[in-house]
Amino acid sequence: GLALVAVLMLAACGAPPSPEWREAYAARDVGWMMNAWGSGPDDLWNVGGSPAHGVVMHFDGATWSERPTGIDVPLLDWTFGFGPDDVWVVGQSGTILHWDGTSFTPEDSTTTEHIWGIWGTAPSDLWAVGGSGFPDASPTILHRDAAGWSVQALPTLMRTNVHGLFKVWGVGRDDVWVVGQHGAVLHFDGTVWTERLAGTGEDLISVWGTSTDHVVLVGGRGNAVAILWDGSVFTPIPTDLLPGLNGVWMDQPDVIHVVGGMGTRLAIDPEGHVLRDDTLFVNEDFHSVFGAPGGLLLAVGGNLLSPSGPYRGLSTIRERGIDE
Repeated sequence: GLALVAVLMLAACGAPPSPEWREAYAARDVGWMMNAWGSGPDDLWNVGGSPAHGVVMHFDGATWSERPTGIDVPLLDWTFGFGPDDVWVVGQSGTILHWDGTSFTPEDSTTTEHIWGIWGTAPSDLWAVGGSGFPDASPTILHRDAAGWSVQALPTLMRTNVHGLFKVWGVGRDDVWVVGQHGAVLHFDGTVWTERLAGTGEDLISVWGTSTDHVVLVGGRGNAVAILWDGSVFTPIPTDLLPGLNGVWMDQPDVIHVVGGMGTRLAIDPEGHVLRDDTLFVNEDFHSVFGAPGGLLLAVGGNLLSPSGPYRGLSTIRERGIDE
């Protein structure tokens, strides 16, 4: 029948072509893009800007456009949300903004530290992390409950000279991970934060996972570091002299999307085998990768090693393959 004909035609043509990356919009003219997030194919977000001026870009399913914050804010570093009318954005100098579907409202973060990451299970259970990494900064974990934001007490760290925490991600209220400077790793069990030693002293920049027993930490400034937590031990993932990694995302255990320095944009498996390599080999860095519901993958960044400007961004997007 027709089904058999279709199968035979597919077999004759080989596997379907891999979806290709494309530029989402002219981010070079907008500023660094630090993070991508989205609730679906018609609700995608990029945040970034320059050190002095934060920028939010939004895709409504047809076009990308700047979504004015209405507030003078510095560089915006990360975004996370629960739907089109409940989106959270954090940034430099303690900046926290909430989008309610109509406008942005600033929230009192109770800190002036740079905030690099945000994640939560609900608007009344949000975590944000920060600290510039310079000696005058403090590693900071913030929590938001119904009463607002508050700074959380941290354990005394065995890792020394930790002046910044860079990302937070979790499975649920009682299973939250934070990574940061000089290999800092912290875990929250629903009651207290404890330090974990993951076997590296390199900066860990991002964390993502698929379950309690499958979490990946990435980082490294010169050479890449990737580490798998299997629920009981940390195991290095071979990275074969890749540049430092800044971003990680996955929604199934055997495909890990990572991005980093020199335009690195890869999919690897937990053993470090490269499944797909779309590295640009440019003097610009990808900072974040995210897969939105509905099958779109976003990777964003810019010339992040040029702190005095001009601030050129990267924003790329593609459809995800059926095996991603």
